[in-house]
Amino acid sequence: MPPRSRLVTGNVREMTLAPYERRSITFELVEGGFTADTQFATRRITVPLDDSGNLITQVTSGGTTTTTLGVALWTNTDSLSGNSFYRCDLGDGKPFDFSLPYGDGSDIDLGTLRSLGVPAADNQTLLDFIGEQVSESGSSPVPEFSAVAGEQSSALRWVYLAANGQLYKANNNSHEECVQTIGILLNSVELGASATARTGGIVSDPSFSFATGPVFLGLDGQSVQGAAASANGFLCQVGRAIGPTQIYIGVQAPIAIN
Repeated sequence: MPPRSRLVTGNVREMTLAPYERRSITFELVEGGFTADTQFATRRITVPLDDSGNLITQVTSGGTTTTTLGVALWTNTDSLSGNSFYRCDLGDGKPFDFSLPYGDGSDIDLGTLRSLGVPAADNQTLLDFIGEQVSESGSSPVPEFSAVAGEQSSALRWVYLAANGQLYKANNNSHEECVQTIGILLNSVELGASATARTGGIVSDPSFSFATGPVFLGLDGQSVQGAAASANGFLCQVGRAIGPTQIYIGVQAPIAIN
């Protein structure tokens, strides 16, 4: 019985958001795996990137080269440990590890796999797994932070904790506000009322319409992608879209854009 694989897609960029074009990255199966009747040795494959920095697979046959997005990586669906462990090297000397479950067999973005940072189980979708990892026991199932609202705000705006202990909408034209960004409001709030920000896990809303990949802070606490992310002085990633209507929260240190 041959091993099953899952298509891993992804986009690789420089810190300036320029495409990591015409380069290659490497995936290494760290531990050999098996199916019911066969042992498989470790392997290392090199994957090219296109002009836009997307992972691609190129197959040449009869003098014609066919290019498709993504790379098929083997998944160990028979392992009791439930993991296929990989190491990815972007060529920057800082490889990262991830595990690839077969899940529902659908395509999965490399950024989602990287953001997990811990093993996932067989036959478990990545969305389910992320949800389990960020859940906590008790009455507060996800990380949240509450404080007085220093201004009126609509729902789904990123907020920062000011020196006065109040929450304000964050902007990517202020280094201080980027650094102090703590989470995203789940509900609208009035000046002086108690405001609660989600600080981790997944936030979902049908009004979102994201491409899979990084999500950044914009002006007035908005979630942005594309050119708006670096239009106002600082590039501040606040999470990663793992679907059109879902953000996996992960606020990072801002990067100054000259």
